[in-house]
Amino acid sequence: MLPGDQKVIYGAPGDRVPPPVNARITEKRKRVIEEEEEYVKKPPNAFMLFRQEQRPKVLADLKNSGCAAVNTIIGQMWKALSQTQQQTYYAESDKLRETHSQLYPGWSSRDNYGKKRKRSPRRSRAVRP
Repeated sequence: MLPGDQKVIYGAPGDRVPPPVNARITEKRKRVIEEEEEYVKKPPNAFMLFRQEQRPKVLADLKNSGCAAVNTIIGQMWKALSQTQQQTYYAESDKLRETHSQLYPGWSSRDNYGKKRKRSPRRSRAVRP
């Protein structure tokens, strides 16, 4: 114990705790972290809404099956629906698309692509004469 029965709480305001040994952030990583923006998903289309609704039911029926089998069955179910039944999902997806465009007026789906960090080509490790 310290004099006066005070406990030391690390990380409290005013404490100067050295960073862990392995916590080294380079300038390059700092730049990448600062440049990242919020990722905005696309609004779901009609089939995605149908799949989201039907997936738990199909999984319960099939029990131990893979994702591909479930999606195949749901795709067949979607094709078997009549136009009027599909129209309800199309109307809902239109509403979601409209609210998405109001929330993010300048957003384009292109904003989500092409933001991966470009890697520099690796140097060959072959010994040169």
